[in-house]
Amino acid sequence: MAKNQGMASLYIWGENSMGYGQVFDENYKALLDKADAAVTMDEYKKAAGEIQKYYAETLPSAALFWDKHVQAYNSRFDGFVVDGTFGIINVETWLNLSETPGKK
Repeated sequence: MAKNQGMASLYIWGENSMGYGQVFDENYKALLDKADAAVTMDEYKKAAGEIQKYYAETLPSAALFWDKHVQAYNSRFDGFVVDGTFGIINVETWLNLSETPGKK
């Protein structure tokens, strides 16, 4: 069930829920399924390496630019988690945010 296993797969796989991928290769889908089935970080890293190798061999897309995020935050709070795609606006930040003791 290929969806978003990381490594930009959401942008590549043609049957994702967003509808903007253009790769329908069953070999690629098998690699995504392998990443999805990983139960340890070592298994995931191995699958990620195979996906990266697929990208190197087939070049399904080329990144032309990457966004730069500027996001304001308040130093009264701790627990910001930086996500490589969305900066500090992500579920991990919402779950970890707390007021810094002694700051008002």
